[in-house]
Amino acid sequence: MSRRGSVLYPPENVCANERGAMKNVGNLNLPRESTGMAERDRKDGHFDKGRLQSLSDGVFSIVMTLLVLNLITNEVLSARSAQELHGVLLALWPKIVSYIISFAVAARFWVAQHLLMHKVAVIDLRFMWLNMTFLFWVSLLPFSAAILGEHHQFAMGETIYGVNMILIFLSLSSCWSRAMNDPALIAGELDPRFLRKLRIRLWMAPLVYLLGILISLYSPHLAYLIYVINAFTAVLMAGVARWSLPI
Repeated sequence: MSRRGSVLYPPENVCANERGAMKNVGNLNLPRESTGMAERDRKDGHFDKGRLQSLSDGVFSIVMTLLVLNLITNEVLSARSAQELHGVLLALWPKIVSYIISFAVAARFWVAQHLLMHKVAVIDLRFMWLNMTFLFWVSLLPFSAAILGEHHQFAMGETIYGVNMILIFLSLSSCWSRAMNDPALIAGELDPRFLRKLRIRLWMAPLVYLLGILISLYSPHLAYLIYVINAFTAVLMAGVARWSLPI
C-alpha cells in the first residue's frame, strides 16, 4: 500500500488487474447455444422448446397421479373385515377399469406429445398456445375419468368422458398441424407416409369416441365397453408398431 497525503492507495499493479477484470465483464463468452437461441428469439419469434416440454411433462405427471385418487374412497378405508373389504373392492370395479383406461389414454397422449417435441426444433407463440389448449383438456382427464367410473351406467358419464377425449385429440391434432405446416419449426424432414398415417389416426380416434357418445344414448354399458376396447387396442397397436406412430 502507498500513502498519498492521508489516504492509503493499493499498489498500481492491483488497480490495473481490477480494471482489466471490469473491462472483461462485458465480454463474457456465453454458450453458443444460449446466445444463438436468444438472438433467434429476437429475429424471427422462435423460442426454445425446453420450458414448454418441461411444463407438459409436469402436467402429465400430475394428471396421471390424480387418476388413482378416484380409487381411494371412504368405503375402502373404513372396511372393518376382509369380507367387507372384498365386497367394497368388487363394487369398485367400474372405477378401477376407468382408472386403467384413463391411465392408458394419458400415456398415449404423452407419447404423442413427446414425439411431437422430438420432431420440433423450435416453437413460436401460436404453437405455445395450441399446446396450452391441449394441456388444458388433458388436465380435465381426472374429472371426466371420475365421472365415468362413478356414473358409467348413465349416458351423461360416457358423454362427458367422450367429449373430453375428442377435445384432447383435436387440440393435439392442431399442435401437429401447426408444426407440419411451418417447416421452420421442424428439425429435418418428415416422412410423408408417417404424416399420412398420423393424420388418419388423429381423425379416426375422435370418431370412435363420437360413436361411443351416440351409442350411450341407447346403451351406456355398450359405450363403456367401446371405450375400454379402444384404449387397449390403441396401446396394443402402438406396441406392435414399435411406437412408430404416437397414437
